[in-house]
Amino acid sequence: PWPLIMSQKELDLTATLGDMIIPEDEYSPSATAVGAPDFINEWVSAPYENQHKDRVLILSGLHWLDAESKARFKTAFIEASTPQRELIADDIAFAGRIKTGYSQPARFFARFRSLISGGFYTTDEGLADLQYQGNQPVIGDYPGPTQDALEHLQSALAQLNLDKRVIQP
Repeated sequence: PWPLIMSQKELDLTATLGDMIIPEDEYSPSATAVGAPDFINEWVSAPYENQHKDRVLILSGLHWLDAESKARFKTAFIEASTPQRELIADDIAFAGRIKTGYSQPARFFARFRSLISGGFYTTDEGLADLQYQGNQPVIGDYPGPTQDALEHLQSALAQLNLDKRVIQP
């Protein structure tokens, strides 16, 4: 265990942005409801080199979000309206549509989105949302791949100019 470093304000920003990325819907709870912000806090607090890099990126990005909201709308990000928050996120969230001069905030958003998704989809609720069943035992003889799977494999091998032998189940 190590000390957690995020302030309450940073956790609130994480929850607000995280729930924009993974909101509650008819299939699953929000990112915050399953503790994804706590996962990010644990991640950026960890005493390892890669997490130290993420710490700088994530914390500075959260502070940028708040400053950007105050500059544009005269209010903190968590107090801004949903459309106002979306305007900021739209400028940094989509490759090919990043607002000029916003490459660093876009880098933050991409990493944040990856972390919040990892925090969400590694929970029981996130796995259920994916309808992930995991490895399932096969009772009796293994039937091998389906014909569709074999045809897909052959097509992929042909495109790569690799061995085109037919694999028999």
